[in-house]
Amino acid sequence: MKKICILLLALLLMIRFIYPHTRFGYRRSWSVGFSHRLNIESATLKPGEKVFVKIVGINKRAKYSSSDFRIASVSFRGVVYARQPGTAIISVREGSHIYKCRITVSRKTT
Repeated sequence: MKKICILLLALLLMIRFIYPHTRFGYRRSWSVGFSHRLNIESATLKPGEKVFVKIVGINKRAKYSSSDFRIASVSFRGVVYARQPGTAIISVREGSHIYKCRITVSRKTT
């Protein structure tokens, strides 16, 4: 019985190093050395203009929202539309992380 236990333990250790991606392997999350951020931190637009906001380094779908949709609205894909003069904060939520971008809409000059 003791030999069987030692043999099974040795087998599990070998599986851990040979196949680290399996459920028998040791899982550890590795940081890649940079933090995720938005592609723009702030933007100044005129009414009618648009800009695309996204998280750099993440391919997952995020949720977008605007602090004041009358000034700047945002689509579910991250396209920000400038509506009327003022300032709005665009929030981008991915998991438990929230990223923010300031959008300033200036007066339209003719």
